[in-house]
Amino acid sequence: AAMTTDALAGAASDADAADQRYAEEEEQAAKRDSKLTKRKSEIELQEKMLKDARQQRLEQFKMAEEKRRLEAEEQDRRRRQEIKEKEEKMRRLMQEEAERLKLEAEELEEEEEAELLEADEEVLAWEEEERKRQAKLVSFLERDREKRERIAAEKAQKEREEGERISHEEEWLRRRHDGRDA
Repeated sequence: AAMTTDALAGAASDADAADQRYAEEEEQAAKRDSKLTKRKSEIELQEKMLKDARQQRLEQFKMAEEKRRLEAEEQDRRRRQEIKEKEEKMRRLMQEEAERLKLEAEELEEEEEAELLEADEEVLAWEEEERKRQAKLVSFLERDREKRERIAAEKAQKEREEGERISHEEEWLRRRHDGRDA
């Protein structure tokens, strides 16, 4: 019986030691669990931080992309505006050049018309001078013809008168000669 008590006491002591070991293992397991939980929390926190950092970088990238897109659109808008302004300026310059050329053409046309009028006036003046010269020539020729006719008529008259005078003288001489003979 003493041996049984000792055995019981030894068994109890073994059970206590086993309980103690179990309790220590439990405590260590709890510590390990606590460390694991803490490590898991740290890992989850790091994962969350990484995820947040990735999300933040993604947002920053999206914002940078959006900023680049907006800048590109603005640059494109400005470029189109510049092209539009250049086209407008070119159109305006072409219109001004066309108007200038039109005015020059009108001025040249007016100058040509003035020159033609002046030439027409010169031709008309020359024609008038030529007409006057022709009229003077015709008048001179007419006077010359009349003068020749008058001279010819006077000559014919003188010749007739001379002929009559000679005829009268011959008649007178013949009568006188005949009167002597008789």
